[in-house]
Amino acid sequence: MTDETNRKVELSKDVLAPSDGPREELISTAIKFLQNPKVQQSPVSQRKAFLERKGLTKEEIELAVERSGVPPDKPTQVYPPQPPGIQAPIPGAVVPYQQSAPPVGTLVKIRDVLHTIALIGGLSYAAYKFFKEYLLPWMLGKPKTEDRLDKIESMVIELQKNIVETLSKIQLTLTSMQETMSTNQEKVQAISHEVYSQRSSTAMSNINESQFATEMKSELQTVKGLLLNR
Repeated sequence: MTDETNRKVELSKDVLAPSDGPREELISTAIKFLQNPKVQQSPVSQRKAFLERKGLTKEEIELAVERSGVPPDKPTQVYPPQPPGIQAPIPGAVVPYQQSAPPVGTLVKIRDVLHTIALIGGLSYAAYKFFKEYLLPWMLGKPKTEDRLDKIESMVIELQKNIVETLSKIQLTLTSMQETMSTNQEKVQAISHEVYSQRSSTAMSNINESQFATEMKSELQTVKGLLLNR
């Protein structure tokens, strides 16, 4: 039984790795596998391991890789561990130039000076506003509030005067328009009366002419009758 097992192992070894050199059929199949677009994204080392699991020898796999023209895997660049807070450089990236920071003491001094200037400026402006709004009117003897009220009162009085003048002008204009309209109405009435009189006289003359013609016609008929009777 042991002899049969040993024979099977030897036969399987002969099939997997024959002693007469590389197997061209398997190499051709491996080349097609390596050139298959579906496996192009996989690393070459992973594809080699797959072929090796399928029974190809390393020599056959290397020959298949060489004949297929598949480029080898790019070596992964390993960077040494960086201290905390420092980012590792990215391959192909441009590292910006970093200027050296000024001393901390100088920055603190500049900041303190700026704060002092801002504080002095704010206090100066507050003092100026206080003097202008409160001290100056008090020193002049008249509060600013009363001055503002006087100005508002004078403006209101002036506005009232303007309104009264405007209303007076409007009243005069309306009176003048009423007088003009009355005069025009009288003229229209006179013209209408004259036209009516002319029409009446014309109608009367037309009536008189018609009556005269009728009378003349009747007299002619009378004379004609008398002549015929003779």
